[in-house]
Amino acid sequence: MIHTWDLLHSQQPYTSLELELRVKFRCMINALMFSSFVFVIME
Repeated sequence: MIHTWDLLHSQQPYTSLELELRVKFRCMINALMFSSFVFVIME
């Protein structure tokens, strides 16, 4: 089984910094979406 991380890393020649920023950005987006989702449920 090929990991998505390896697939991304081999196909797209990002520097590790760019990749790290992308991952952090995606994590932030996920956290925001999750918190707004929870907020909607709580109301």
